[in-house]
Amino acid sequence: MIIDILAHRRADVQLNFSLVFALTDLNRSRLAAWIGLFLSTEFPRMSLDYTGANNGLFTHLGKYVKYFNQFSDEANDGTTGLDAVRKAILDALNAGAQFVAVQGLSSDFEGWKVSVADQRGTLMSYALKRLQDPASVLRQIDAATNDQNEILRCVFQQMLTDSQTIQESSVSIGSVSAGSGNIGDGKVFTTDILDGISSPGARSGITYPSMYDYAGLKTELALPSESMTLECTQADEAAEFSWKGEYPDPLGPYGLGPEGSGEIGTVREIHDTTESILTNPDFEDFTTANVPDGWDIVAGSAGTEIFENTNLADVSHGLKSLKYTATGGASIEISQSISASSLTGKQRYLVSAQILADSGISSGTFLIQFEGTGYTAGSTEKIEIASASLPTAFDTNAFFVTMPASIPSDFKLVIRWSGTPTSGKSVYIDDLGIAPVTYGGGIGLGIVRGPTLFGLGDRFTFSVSNTEGVFQQAFREMFGIQLPSSSSPTISDTLAQ
Repeated sequence: MIIDILAHRRADVQLNFSLVFALTDLNRSRLAAWIGLFLSTEFPRMSLDYTGANNGLFTHLGKYVKYFNQFSDEANDGTTGLDAVRKAILDALNAGAQFVAVQGLSSDFEGWKVSVADQRGTLMSYALKRLQDPASVLRQIDAATNDQNEILRCVFQQMLTDSQTIQESSVSIGSVSAGSGNIGDGKVFTTDILDGISSPGARSGITYPSMYDYAGLKTELALPSESMTLECTQADEAAEFSWKGEYPDPLGPYGLGPEGSGEIGTVREIHDTTESILTNPDFEDFTTANVPDGWDIVAGSAGTEIFENTNLADVSHGLKSLKYTATGGASIEISQSISASSLTGKQRYLVSAQILADSGISSGTFLIQFEGTGYTAGSTEKIEIASASLPTAFDTNAFFVTMPASIPSDFKLVIRWSGTPTSGKSVYIDDLGIAPVTYGGGIGLGIVRGPTLFGLGDRFTFSVSNTEGVFQQAFREMFGIQLPSSSSPTISDTLAQ
């Protein structure tokens, strides 16, 4: 008797074989024992083939990417592309006054551009089909469904596990320029670091998915070149700004360019949400003399080193500020416990403060940072100023911080002046701010008011550029994500060229 066992699946291993046994009690019992042993054996999961000649995922995706780009390159070619050919024909016939002969020609060329965009979109859909293959991708990456975002998230995680990378892209954010007619003296702070909670942006109808593993990574999702504009549309203590990129491709996400983020959205000045995280952030409330409400004195004494300041010349916002005065002690410090429920792990925040100091301070260091068990602030995740460099007029200082995945139960914000500051000298702190970063166009930013509030029409501009790797650009254009990358990738862009 022939017993066929076909396509038996055990731990993602497919086996096709035939066993021939004589139908006897002995052989039947042997077969049962063998099958029992086989079913109780754990087989290793097959690994994802990235670059194999016949079955490599990126070997295959590279073909789609190559022609996805080639369709655009050929249509945009300066000599043989659609616009160049149309111009050559129109110039020749219009010179001979053959206007009737070229009627409708321009609209036909525009229609051909739409066709190219459709072809690029179709190639994207086939690339997605390759990613959705159950036998060679989904089981290897532990995808729960064939949903696009689920697959992309799992591919990202699997590449991290397997130490696989593609050629990195390099994003640059230019300096922010304030409009010459601005009323307010606040600032815009930008960041090229992603977090694990926020969508990095959107482009021509494609929303870039958030990804937990993005937290702390440099963005590679900006457009090749884009000018950004922020304009105040609501002027109050927590002003509102519109954020705009450049005009998007009218042919959609797979058009022939140039690309643009278009209307990105609204950005609120960070004090809009500050009081949901901090108590008494602007030091207006002192129920007990010289002890700011909501804050604990850690070092120094109320009324000796720590004061409620009401001299308006030393106030940035409101009617009061916090004053530290050195008396020869090692340090002065207050702190405020932060509820873990008021913050989101892996989310990026902007923290700001207005700081002013007496002149002639020669020793000590001023510091604002978060502290907690198991958490250490990074070198850029704090305000840290040598006392000799403290500003003598109110200045907006700020830092970005990505919260740890698990917020410590003893998490706190500290304001510390240490290193035995110069005796008799004072530092004034006012108008603390904190809010989640707003993302758009592949980058993040926050807006902070200054001593003079923003006015309607206040504007800020800056530019963003991105020198892209071939695969990284394709995944941004096709799917709105970035993959693990390096300057020495394991997956070469030559697979897509």
